[in-house]
Amino acid sequence: PSIIVVDFFIIRPAAYVGSATTVIRPVEKTALVAWAAGACIAVLGSSGYLHLSNIAALDAMLVSGVVYAALRWRPRTALSEPL
Repeated sequence: PSIIVVDFFIIRPAAYVGSATTVIRPVEKTALVAWAAGACIAVLGSSGYLHLSNIAALDAMLVSGVVYAALRWRPRTALSEPL
């Protein structure tokens, strides 16, 4: 859920307006990388190797959101161009 929240509020807010949400787009590789990073953090947190907040699911959501934002970040002027 954090990848969608970051995409909706920070990265591409205009992509969720009107009929743009009815178009099915392919899965983005950056989203998969961020999801995999979050999954790794969740596994490490569940097994006791890494604790950011002592809640593995919360750690995973935080990391995946930050990784997605870091991979997709562009200046605001570049966001007005079609993806």
